[in-house]
Amino acid sequence: MKLVKNDWRSCLGESSLSDLMLIYSESESVGKYDPTDAVNWWNSSGKRSQRPFYNDP
Repeated sequence: MKLVKNDWRSCLGESSLSDLMLIYSESESVGKYDPTDAVNWWNSSGKRSQRPFYNDP
């Protein structure tokens, strides 16, 4: 929670702070997260491919 409750809290509205706390409490640990699906989705979305030469290892 220290990441959420810092100097920013005086600048954030109640709604934003509540949203950040919810995301922090329900999200996966960074060490457990596998970004492969998100990278593939990002790479294939949009009008054109951002990284046309990206290949899965």
